[in-house]
Amino acid sequence: MTFGELINKVLRALREDTITTSFAEAYPSLVAQVINEVKEDIEDLGAWYALRTTVNTSTAADTATIDLTSSTTERSYLLQSQNRGMAFVVELGRETQLRLVDKPELDAITALAGTNVSHTLPLYVAFSRATGGLTAHLWPVPDAVYDVRFVFVVPQEDMTATTDTITIPGGPIWREAIVRCMEERGEEFSGSLESVRARANRALTSAMLMDFAAESMTAEVV
Repeated sequence: MTFGELINKVLRALREDTITTSFAEAYPSLVAQVINEVKEDIEDLGAWYALRTTVNTSTAADTATIDLTSSTTERSYLLQSQNRGMAFVVELGRETQLRLVDKPELDAITALAGTNVSHTLPLYVAFSRATGGLTAHLWPVPDAVYDVRFVFVVPQEDMTATTDTITIPGGPIWREAIVRCMEERGEEFSGSLESVRARANRALTSAMLMDFAAESMTAEVV
């Protein structure tokens, strides 16, 4: 479903004129903003399958960090399964799962170890985030080039063009956007808010069950 289709579904429900190739007018622009806000809120509910991205990269000898800004965003986070981060380092064809810790904990581990640990196969990983995306921090510092595999949840950036395609299910988004637009208009809108809200809730529940029920996964922001 495209951004333009999402906007028009909301506009039609609110008895407004639909758009074609742009939303420069004030009210369609407001609807576009609401849709992006709803999209972000729904993305934050869990690790949607459509947002999961496998990143295959490698370490550099004597370098403790991996720049992941080309494949992640500021809102990205590492997928977790059974409370373990989906981060792996490969040595001699064998994958070893890295232990996920937060950055202050990794800094403490590094400080306590001092210079007593030789550079070798990494065991721990932590992430720091900036506007451009994530950076992985490894310990111990790798002594050679190793293949590394991460599985991230990468939420979609705000949609800006009518031709942009939504990544997660679109139904819950446009239905919830209708609810929020009706709330914003208040008494000006005479439709039944409660029935529209109930349909939006059902659409979201159905989409989440279909997306998350296939396996037992939990995801936490790192």
